[in-house]
Amino acid sequence: VALQILCVQTTLVISEAEKLAEANQLEMARKRISEFTKNLEHEANLLGESNHRLVVQFKTELNAIMASLTSRNEYRMVGSKLMMTTRSAYAKQRCSKAWRPTEESVCDDYYRSKKKQALAMKFSKMGN
Repeated sequence: VALQILCVQTTLVISEAEKLAEANQLEMARKRISEFTKNLEHEANLLGESNHRLVVQFKTELNAIMASLTSRNEYRMVGSKLMMTTRSAYAKQRCSKAWRPTEESVCDDYYRSKKKQALAMKFSKMGN
């Protein structure tokens, strides 16, 4: 659960930095990402998860985003696309909650669509 909270926080920070960069406030966007990266490292250390693959992935991608905020041109060519794809990927991870469906159960995942639930049921029946 704690790692999912870090994922949500990372998504929010990327969104904030993206808005700042769009407003041509690249230094503020870099500062926001840098501050969050320090906080992410601190939280991961407290959890004993500093080497967890998701934490490493978050830090790597945040560092890549920060590097793409060196100039307006770099942001437009690289950073904007990197931020959009990273933010989108993290937001979509909410939809991939592990869940073993049964015919009697109700989907307890708010983000899972009926189509995804039906597909999960189909594959669950095939595996039995």
